[in-house]
Amino acid sequence: MDEYLSFLVYSLLRNPLLDVLSGLLDVLFSFEFLFSFLLVNLVINREKKMYLVFLALLTNGFIITSLKFLIARPRPFYGSGEFLHSFPSGHTSNAFLLATFYSYFFPERKKLSYFIASLVAFSRVYLGSHYLSDVFAGALLGYVIAIIFITKKSHIFKS
Repeated sequence: MDEYLSFLVYSLLRNPLLDVLSGLLDVLFSFEFLFSFLLVNLVINREKKMYLVFLALLTNGFIITSLKFLIARPRPFYGSGEFLHSFPSGHTSNAFLLATFYSYFFPERKKLSYFIASLVAFSRVYLGSHYLSDVFAGALLGYVIAIIFITKKSHIFKS
């Protein structure tokens, strides 16, 4: 069922606007882009909350990559040629991790944050890089990792 629904999203919703949007989200929520962006941000303004987000992103990347190798689920046959395995979705996990932090720091923008994260999740299935279960697992992992870092921030930054 998971594979069938994922294939339906991939095959029935083709649209030039979604192609461009999904391609853009693919770049912006990749670990490499976010790592570089946060690292530059840390060098410039050295805020504690940015260190927290950076450490959470590193932890998220380590957990996601480890799970990909342990579970070794192949990517959809119709999707991209990415070399790592499919489960769970790293882009989606990154997006939900950042949405959770952003919602914590700016509660008035919570709906927008999670809307964008949901677009990232959709785009991963739309591009054929992931199955629906991959993005659900990635969303859950990103959210949980962010919540752990938010609740333990006083332990991480002992004054």
